[in-house]
Amino acid sequence: MDGGTATVVAGLAAVGGAIVTALIGKRGSTDSSQQTATGDYRKQRRVDRQPAYEEFATNVRAFAAQVIDKSNEYKRATASGADQIPQPRTSDFLDMGDVFADSAIKVRLLGPQEVADAVEEVLQACVNSLAMLSGYANLVHSFPGFPVDEMTLMHEGQFHTYREVTQASQMLQISIGNFLDIARAHMDDWEGEPI
Repeated sequence: MDGGTATVVAGLAAVGGAIVTALIGKRGSTDSSQQTATGDYRKQRRVDRQPAYEEFATNVRAFAAQVIDKSNEYKRATASGADQIPQPRTSDFLDMGDVFADSAIKVRLLGPQEVADAVEEVLQACVNSLAMLSGYANLVHSFPGFPVDEMTLMHEGQFHTYREVTQASQMLQISIGNFLDIARAHMDDWEGEPI
């Protein structure tokens, strides 16, 4: 190989080495940019999701406490032989649900889908709790001063017992716990896929 050819080969090797170095550098830069973007996304997801998840769970727990407090109030009324309680209004019970309605929407929008599905389970448990409480209020109203918790109910659906209210409340607490477990597992996910 003469000197000119050797110089051309050496020059080509140098250019090839520079290209390889540039590609490796670019790849490293791209990987670094992707890692930074992924990290930023995770931080933003957490910043958005964590308070929404916490707010929803806190509001539902406050709702559950209201249900128990109200059912205890009705139970005390029957135990003391109190006069007839006022006719329960459906709107009073529906108003109790306002405490968590907006926070449920936020969580469903922030997702991911598994968390949105868990919200639906909690909301169904809330509906069941309200139905039981409403039925218990109807029972207490219909039989003032009577030990209604000892009755065998014939009109199921219209009337519910204190025991049924507490069972529904326990199921609600379980659904909140399940929601929190799922929410924690998917805090940083994108459409259910960890990143």
